[in-house]
Amino acid sequence: MADSSETEHLLQTIRLLESEVSLLREKNLKLAGDYELQTLRQRQVEHRLNLHPISGLPTHYRMDQDMPVLLERWKHQPGIQVAFFLIQLDSQFDMIKRTLKLSVGEWVLYQISERLRALAGEDGWLFHTRDNEFLLVKSFESVPELRQMTKAVTKRIAEPHLFSGFNLMLASHVGVSLYPRDGQEKSELLHYADVALGFAQENKKPSALYSSDLEDQVIEKMELQNAIIKAIEAPALREIGQQFELHFQPKITLRSVGPEGAEVASLGAEMLMRWKHPTKGTISPGRFIPVAEETGLIMPIGKWSLYQVFRRLQSWSSTALKDVAVSVNISPRQFRSSDLVELLQRNLTDNPNLTEKLILEVTETSLFEDPFLAMQSLAEFKRLGLKVSVDDFGTGYSSLSHLHKFTLDEIKIDQSFVHGFPETAQDVAIIRSLVSIAKELNLNLVAEGVERWEQVEHLFQLGCRTFQGFVMAKPMDETQLLVYAEELEKNQGFIRR
Repeated sequence: MADSSETEHLLQTIRLLESEVSLLREKNLKLAGDYELQTLRQRQVEHRLNLHPISGLPTHYRMDQDMPVLLERWKHQPGIQVAFFLIQLDSQFDMIKRTLKLSVGEWVLYQISERLRALAGEDGWLFHTRDNEFLLVKSFESVPELRQMTKAVTKRIAEPHLFSGFNLMLASHVGVSLYPRDGQEKSELLHYADVALGFAQENKKPSALYSSDLEDQVIEKMELQNAIIKAIEAPALREIGQQFELHFQPKITLRSVGPEGAEVASLGAEMLMRWKHPTKGTISPGRFIPVAEETGLIMPIGKWSLYQVFRRLQSWSSTALKDVAVSVNISPRQFRSSDLVELLQRNLTDNPNLTEKLILEVTETSLFEDPFLAMQSLAEFKRLGLKVSVDDFGTGYSSLSHLHKFTLDEIKIDQSFVHGFPETAQDVAIIRSLVSIAKELNLNLVAEGVERWEQVEHLFQLGCRTFQGFVMAKPMDETQLLVYAEELEKNQGFIRR
């Protein structure tokens, strides 16, 4: 009997161990599956960072990785001469993207990249640094060869693109700097190529080779433009309010999402400019902002809009808008200007209670054009106690690896990633990664361009809490925003589907 009892006990013990082993095996399989899925997502993000999705060329991120290696190699090759061709397509490319089918613009971009790839050859390096910009790096032996290479770049880009029923032709501008003549560091060579590119664009020339005289001319012209703008700034500020007006798009942070709607945790707004021209009618920001940025007139317009926001925030103190924080778009030119900090400091000194209610929105491009200057500007904003948001995040393809270097409070997912969400697997993977990064860096995450409740539900499940888009509210004037806030209060912070 004893032996039988011991045997039964042993069998029970074996069965228990087998059950535990089976459970552990299932857990291990699940962990392995989760690990493979996370690895796949990481590879997708890394692929997007390293290669441009249309041209397939290495991006600005890859250029940052590869250039130090190349420069170190050249230091051990006495007598080597290398040309940096910074190539930018002219404004006709933007027109093609705006007016023709998406596939046409993408095909043109791909064809141009293939032409430049052929020019680079096996001994050159080619990077797709921005949507309309390329960097070609190639060694040369003589000045005539350098001239021939420069002409070949502009000539190949200018060749027509053939489509059924029509042809397209694009011009470009090229700025050239030389290693080691102009410098031996990446930042120097790219800066001087950019100066030459700016000179070529300003003087409507296909190309320009950097020289110190050329940089002096560029600086002198910039100083003259700024002087002209300052001379007209005072009367301009008085006249702007007669044609320009402010609109606001609600920026909703949610506490919960359910089948009947959503519970609002807080209401914010993004300030938008509207231009009612006396003869041309309403002109969209997409048309006038780039022109204002290019000419420098964005400075008085931007200054006026900031003054107006401070004034509105003060007037809202006893209304349903008293707790609303307003995001203001800061143009790249404004961001680079030392006047911006002075203007903000002067207004905040007079209205210190508004510090918590103002959010500065800068573009991703503004941060990466000159990271060192960007870090200085962001430090000044932080010193003033202001929050900073990055607009259209994710479009630069180089952001993820450098994000931690900047003192930020918020990132806004570009609406191009939201548009196909949640149907497009790649967009889901990218947004999931952005949610994870935002959580790790303690940043608020805003989804732009949200148009369907299904998107709100899925984004909320992933961890996104703040939303902008037509599903919440369209842009509205100040009176409409006040009514919206009052309705929200009356509904106890609940938005019905």
